[in-house]
Amino acid sequence: MLNRIVKIDFLTVVSGLIAGFENDRQRLILWAPVAFATGIASYFALTVEPPLWTGVSLVGACGGLLWCVRKKGRLALLATGLLLASLGLLHASWKAHISTAPVLEKRLGAVELSGRIVTIEDFAKRRRILLDRVKIARLAEEYYPARVRLRILPEKPGSRALEIGEHVTLRAILMPPAAPAMPGGFDFQRKAWFEQIGAVGFAISRPSARSRGPGDSFSIKLQRLRRAIALQIKNSVAGETGAVIAALIVGDRSALTEETLQNLRDAGLAHLLAISGLHIGLVAATIFFAVRLGLALISHCALHWPIKKISAVAALLGSFVYLLIAGATVPTQRAFLMTGLVLVAILADRRAISLRLVAAAAMLVLLLRPESLLSPSFQMSFAAVIALVAFYESLGPDLWQRLGEGRWTSKLTLYFVGLALTTVIASFATGLIALHHFGRLPHFGLLGNLLAVPLTAFWIMPWAVLGVILMPFGLTSVALVPMGWGVDLVIAIAGTIAGWPQAVSLLPLMPTTGLIGVTIGGLWICLWTGRKRWLGCLGILAGLVIMNWTQKPDILISASGKLIAVRLPNNELAVSSLRREKFTAKIWSQALGVGRTSKLSAAAPEIVRCDGLACLIRTNGHKIALIKDERAFVDECGRQQILIATVPIPGYCDAALRIDRFDIWRNGAHAVWLSPGEIRVGHVRGRRGKRHWAPDLNSNK
Repeated sequence: MLNRIVKIDFLTVVSGLIAGFENDRQRLILWAPVAFATGIASYFALTVEPPLWTGVSLVGACGGLLWCVRKKGRLALLATGLLLASLGLLHASWKAHISTAPVLEKRLGAVELSGRIVTIEDFAKRRRILLDRVKIARLAEEYYPARVRLRILPEKPGSRALEIGEHVTLRAILMPPAAPAMPGGFDFQRKAWFEQIGAVGFAISRPSARSRGPGDSFSIKLQRLRRAIALQIKNSVAGETGAVIAALIVGDRSALTEETLQNLRDAGLAHLLAISGLHIGLVAATIFFAVRLGLALISHCALHWPIKKISAVAALLGSFVYLLIAGATVPTQRAFLMTGLVLVAILADRRAISLRLVAAAAMLVLLLRPESLLSPSFQMSFAAVIALVAFYESLGPDLWQRLGEGRWTSKLTLYFVGLALTTVIASFATGLIALHHFGRLPHFGLLGNLLAVPLTAFWIMPWAVLGVILMPFGLTSVALVPMGWGVDLVIAIAGTIAGWPQAVSLLPLMPTTGLIGVTIGGLWICLWTGRKRWLGCLGILAGLVIMNWTQKPDILISASGKLIAVRLPNNELAVSSLRREKFTAKIWSQALGVGRTSKLSAAAPEIVRCDGLACLIRTNGHKIALIKDERAFVDECGRQQILIATVPIPGYCDAALRIDRFDIWRNGAHAVWLSPGEIRVGHVRGRRGKRHWAPDLNSNK
């Protein structure tokens, strides 16, 4: 009897779900960019580079399947999803193929090169340039990288400043783009591949032989304009305030100090510096309402002109100009596409904001830059927007009716309640993605946003729009000085909140499998309606479980073999050197959720004992020897379970795991996981496989 009741209830649930999906058929279009993105993600997850014909064959097969089942209802929907996924894989493969450009195979020391300056970045302690049209001495022309990124020496006092578009000659040390610092870590080689950066390095002489080419492209002129605006801002408003204003107007964050950036992150306000939906929307809204108000004050225009549509056109043009000035980054592209579609909807007298609009924007961004799917900016910006639009859509038209009713005090209260809800929803939607990429969880982000976002919306960004308008007339300071007062207040808010005890938690990076579960669950909740949407909570729960069950590596070895780290029982990271490869050590600490890094030789003697030849470690029931000098093999061969050496390990040495400089040379950075009775090892080459951007690692030495 009980089995029959359970069976009936199960069938009732299943039939209810099917009926719910039938009612939501009009929302299936929202899953089109999800299917397309799944194909793109599948391409990047491969460990071998698929030839283009593979993607073409998949598209053909899925297209044929769709034709065969086109009248089969649910089978046709499944075939459509497979076709979109195969198109995504083919598109990503094609984009990677057309991005092919020479990449430096090995380090070149003290070589003369020339090229045209494409960008100049003035960081707080250094300057960096990007060159194209590169020529390198002692290198055949067919091996010239398309682009080279260099750190350069400061200019001599009184000398003329470098300008974008100039052709320069200098001497530099060049290297291939860096491989990941650990298996599964951020892949700068992949990023550089799509940007066609074939070499990085640092100059050992100042640029000379400056000249201009026959003509500058639009992109060069645009970059020169952006730099001129940034310099004018910094000249008008000095110090950290000017640096923040430059970040808000032209997206130039290079002059910001690490302290300010860290305070903004820890206060949950880092999104204010990433030009995205908030900034584009505020610029468009400022222009829209300013133009509409101005036209409404002229009686003839108000009575005979479609001032709402004229204002929408002005806002569209203004936000497009802001897109160009801000550098057209992925969040800015997404924000402009959505804002533009909203304004076009106003022109067409259609509903402005919907999930279909978000889906269209996502599809356009993925078509333009499929590699952006892997970036935190794409993931976080779309996660926040999808969650917010789905939430406010579910509230229905009653919310918008309430916004237009009541006294100004009620509207103001409702605004701050809405701001708090928006912050909570956006923080929840992006929090786990941020944890996957950055491993930081700010605790007081809600308070920080309640204080800083209204200040940004009603004071800072309107002055920013006015400042850009006044810039050609030399009246920049009229707007930027009062804008700086608001920026100073935001910096003070961030510094105060970040200084509170326990303002932020450092957690291990969420594994990719956990992020996939969270993403599927979140999309399920946002894109469906009715009670079935809450099944998505299972995906989020699965992602959190995977995160908690994932074991952190116990030993990490850098790609050069010059830095080795051991995770001690107190979760502290002990490194072989505090001076070498500081950036790599920082990445490791972030990945493991460790706030403090110490010297390996200073660890507790019952765990670590070091001398001039080796360090002996006892952890998780395993004996490990880190060999620095080959003379240590006399004592340690056969006595330790794990041998890690910066020199070749002799063949007679017996150990459960041996990693020496030749293994590192072949396979890149290593990670070792230890548990009682078990040793697991992974390396970058095994994790990435052979891809366009992942050449044989031993060719880079």
